[in-house]
Amino acid sequence: MEKNWSETSLEDGQNIIPSDQDIRVVENYFQNDNSAGEGANLVVGGAGEDNNLEITNQQQHHHHVINPGTTITPPTYSNLQHYLFLSLPLCSIQLNNLPDNFGGISPVTQSFTSSSSEFEQNRLTFNDANREVAIYNSKKFMLFPLMKGDIITKRLPTLVDLKGLMPTAAKSSSKRTFFAMLYEQRRLVIFSVISSDSSKPHSAEYFTHFDLMEKKTRPNIILDFHWISDSYLLVVSTYSIDFISVKEKHKPVKTLKSIYENIRFCKFSPIDNLLVLALEGKNTALYPYIITPSGQMNKLTKVELTELNIGDHKPIKSSETFLVSMYGRCCLVCICSANHEMHIFKYKPQNVQAFVQQRIFNLFSGSNIALNVVDSLLIVHNLDDKTSTAYDVFTKQDYPVSPPLSISPHYTVKDTLTQADMQVDATDRLYKSDSWTYWYPNYILDKELGYVFELKLSISHMPINMRNRKDSIKFLFRRVNSKALLLTTLRTFIESKSEELKTISEILELVNKYYWNQLVKLETEKQEKFSEKLKRLSVFTKPKALEFVDINMLTEIEEGDEMQETQINTIGYPIIMQSDMYKFVFVPIDEAGSLSTIELVSVLVEYVRGLKKSNVPVHNFIQKLLIELLVKDNNFSMLHQLIQFKVIGDSQLTALQMLHISEKYPPAYQISLDILKRLNDYDLLCEVLLSRKDVSRVLELMMENSEKHPFKISYAQVFEAGK
Repeated sequence: MEKNWSETSLEDGQNIIPSDQDIRVVENYFQNDNSAGEGANLVVGGAGEDNNLEITNQQQHHHHVINPGTTITPPTYSNLQHYLFLSLPLCSIQLNNLPDNFGGISPVTQSFTSSSSEFEQNRLTFNDANREVAIYNSKKFMLFPLMKGDIITKRLPTLVDLKGLMPTAAKSSSKRTFFAMLYEQRRLVIFSVISSDSSKPHSAEYFTHFDLMEKKTRPNIILDFHWISDSYLLVVSTYSIDFISVKEKHKPVKTLKSIYENIRFCKFSPIDNLLVLALEGKNTALYPYIITPSGQMNKLTKVELTELNIGDHKPIKSSETFLVSMYGRCCLVCICSANHEMHIFKYKPQNVQAFVQQRIFNLFSGSNIALNVVDSLLIVHNLDDKTSTAYDVFTKQDYPVSPPLSISPHYTVKDTLTQADMQVDATDRLYKSDSWTYWYPNYILDKELGYVFELKLSISHMPINMRNRKDSIKFLFRRVNSKALLLTTLRTFIESKSEELKTISEILELVNKYYWNQLVKLETEKQEKFSEKLKRLSVFTKPKALEFVDINMLTEIEEGDEMQETQINTIGYPIIMQSDMYKFVFVPIDEAGSLSTIELVSVLVEYVRGLKKSNVPVHNFIQKLLIELLVKDNNFSMLHQLIQFKVIGDSQLTALQMLHISEKYPPAYQISLDILKRLNDYDLLCEVLLSRKDVSRVLELMMENSEKHPFKISYAQVFEAGK
């Protein structure tokens, strides 16, 4: 059944803004339930009711090649609040926080400097594999974890051949057993973090080293190095890739494998152990390798960059190439400044072509950009305009999902004296090129202040620019902690009457699809967990005790994995349960009277149809609401049809509801009896018949089913009730 709900409808791309009161009701509920994100005061479309997003036809463009030198003017957006903000500083790398006068920050050199009379630069390296910051000089090093772990401070042993030399890079192994430091771009010196001498707990210990071979044609220098595990190190230099083993029995280090190439720069993904190389003289392609923990370096099919060389034919730069992870999949991002484009290649490990081009996005910025990834959204920072724009690789549009807006200029720090939160206005520091450094995935270092921030996204403040309603709902389903906003948006879409019932039905099917997928996933995990425990029992338990222990184990599993609706949202991504739709969408719409009864019934029928299509049992409260609405509208014929065609399923509650309305609609009495009979609920069926003094039918029922059902009522009680 299709119908136009309103004479006027909103065009695609416009935003519907639910009221702030509606959002607060939903948000407060989920904050109390510990299942929602940060404060949802704003919703899809912008920051409040007065902040409407204006989208011109010029902005809704299709992908096209832009001639080199063409200036792109980004669209203008007014009255929009910030949806990107900085977290509390994850660590404060300042003079008074570092032991032994380890170092402060010099705004002149933008490096960490010692406060002692003997001037010595301190340097910093971010290790994206461990998510930690290493600060070091020639005498000591310090590890700051950004996620979890302890701060480690160690003195370095005095080595004659390194005296006076300052390391240029440093990274710890995955378990922080070893610490590798790069000297003069040619030598890697590896220290053991834990000293074998118990009298020197604060000292590291020299372990071994790795030196590059000399080359006559040009200097051979180490471009980068990465720990593959706690014992294996990948070293990329201008002439080779070396996979080395760092173990107790291998001193000096043992080179397991080497591949010789003329390398311009490299990019590495520690999550997937993917290495991507740019080679000298081969400007139209990038060359990926998969690195295995056993030391294998398997070359994959090259990534063709022909489209990126249409403009100025210059080779791609390291600053224009990124390896990122979005939605759990590694992606290669290449910026084509000449064409103002961003090319996304998705890594497919089972494919012959390892990297497949997925998207080409238009950029509203020049070549001076930086990248972060927040909630699987690609955040492109335009350092010239001091704005940031969000892109989603799953959308079917070549433009961003948000307008270019700056990061919020306000962040919170702890007052050192009172330990209270203090608001700081950093308007003059935003995107400061000589101070801000962007680390993958979502960290920003302010060198002058010494703060490391985490870049966060407030989905409720984000003005989302999508082609249609369905795409915007899909977008919200892909965001962490967007449940409150998603429910409010669903209600607003339904109440707006701007969509045909077919579109509403498609959106509700989408809701049920995610719901069903999550139920299947949780059930699969529960079965796997149960199988693992049974497997352990079969190995460690004697056969005689198996029955007893197995029952206890089963009870433990059932108690631990009880399928409560409130527990499903702990994963982070929003799952809209039937109780959520009932409490925050259908009942509020009914109470507000924003839809006519028959319109709300139509929506409910589509929702139930979607549940049944996904083989999800419909909860009683959904069916109860549907029956109540039809009774309120005196639409008994439709109610009869919905029960007859199983849209409203059989349940004891439905039978009692039909019995209750039998005075208004007499056929409902027989419908109630039929439901109870199909449910084999003979005891309740007898009670209903006896309430109408229908003794003969009770006796007939008892005689027909006495062998398969132990009736609670006796024949004497039947005759007594019939008097």
